[in-house]
Amino acid sequence: MTAYKIDVQCNNCEEKISFTLYGDKTKLICPNCEYEEGKAKAYEGFIYVMWNPRLKDYIKVGRAIDPENRARQHSTGGVPGKYEIMALFPSNNQTADEKKALKKLKSYKDKNSKEVFKICPALATRKIQLALSRRETAFMSKKIQEEYEKIIAENKLRMLGRLKPTKKKRKSKQGDLF
Repeated sequence: MTAYKIDVQCNNCEEKISFTLYGDKTKLICPNCEYEEGKAKAYEGFIYVMWNPRLKDYIKVGRAIDPENRARQHSTGGVPGKYEIMALFPSNNQTADEKKALKKLKSYKDKNSKEVFKICPALATRKIQLALSRRETAFMSKKIQEEYEKIIAENKLRMLGRLKPTKKKRKSKQGDLF
């Protein structure tokens, strides 16, 4: 069984507190003021985005209960170099979520593999997030997170450029009463 220690500051009494989560313990309740800080949710596994620096323009997308172990397995395979996890998406239905992610990236698919894509990790992460209904993303690389945020900002600017300006309201005959 895995246990996690979480150190936080209570949002209610502002005391520093620690929680240890294990098994089915999921509530985070402050021992000082009994304020419920939140609940932890367990997931069955993850959809991952991995990258190997030796394969600069390619990423690997798949599913795993233990993504770090999966990265080690890929690293000892036929491709030289170490795979690094770029982003993770928690999943309680890995098979369906992987299918959605792979479908969203199919235009970038390498013809020799079903899980390898020629796309930058940040853009792949954004596309997978959209395929998974904007599911929360755990970024494992600060660089990828920054590139991802840049993509979001660029998309917002592009959308704003497509919006038509609203017509100015005409003044009524009585002035600015309406």
